[in-house]
Amino acid sequence: MLVVNPSKETTAIVEGELLKLSGIIDMDSVASLYKNGIKALEQPITKVDCQAITSGDSACLALLLFLQSKLGSPVALIRLPASLKVLVDLYCLSDLFTFPEDSEISAAH
Repeated sequence: MLVVNPSKETTAIVEGELLKLSGIIDMDSVASLYKNGIKALEQPITKVDCQAITSGDSACLALLLFLQSKLGSPVALIRLPASLKVLVDLYCLSDLFTFPEDSEISAAH
């Protein structure tokens, strides 16, 4: 397990192929996450739990795209906040990610 705390407002925890992000994911925190271990992960990240993100911007989206580029297939974004989903849609990037809870909701109806 890798834990990176780039600031008192941000935490990233890597457990195998799962990355849990929490707090503010912005340009400063993403740069620190990258510098402090995310770039050197040996095992690709296949799922990102975004439930605890309180604020995210295009730098957060860039981090998600970086993870997707290392995998070469869609990364599962779990509980992506609506504000970040808007950015994914705005930049037409939905095909690069999967949204597991969306398919669970569709299957339930």
